[in-house]
Amino acid sequence: LDVATCINLHASILPKYRGASPIQSAVLAGEKQTGVTAMLMDAGLDTGDMLDFIYTPCESKMSSELFSELGELGGELIVKVLKNFENLKPQKQDDAQASHCKKISKSDGLFSFDEEAGQIYNKFRALTPWPGLYLASGLKILSLELSEKSGKSGEILSVEKDHVVVACKGGAVKIYELQEPSKKPTNAKAYINGKRLSVGDELK
Repeated sequence: LDVATCINLHASILPKYRGASPIQSAVLAGEKQTGVTAMLMDAGLDTGDMLDFIYTPCESKMSSELFSELGELGGELIVKVLKNFENLKPQKQDDAQASHCKKISKSDGLFSFDEEAGQIYNKFRALTPWPGLYLASGLKILSLELSEKSGKSGEILSVEKDHVVVACKGGAVKIYELQEPSKKPTNAKAYINGKRLSVGDELK
């Protein structure tokens, strides 16, 4: 560091989400926007003085989409920073506003319909394709959207042509595609019919 200035890019708006999983963590938290921070490197973990930022909306995006988008935005940001480096004034991070995120593990994908519908949706967006969103039975949810319906958690509320609606705490979700352990993905309606489940039964 005494020989040359070292610049790092971090995929969050620091000091939020320092650590190993800033993109997934922002989506899990339901953030409306995220971005990339350019900073000077120091001895800490993502604690260096900040040089510049670039932002993007994220409240409806998948983390896989954001990985690609933030990679491109990071390229734009570093070019801008290098061109204007002599005119930039590094900003100290406010440690009181800092948050930290851990490395994502397979167990993070476990969920239940007793969770809030919005939380389940955010988990799906954040953790697809890996580790994915799955129930304790191992049943994996491959395609999911929010629904305006409500009912008892886990209850099948309706079976439509291309999806089923399942109640969660405070709402419901539309499930389009599922996958049982060691089996191929299947349409949610076909899965429900194959298990001889119907409206009012519990999906688990």
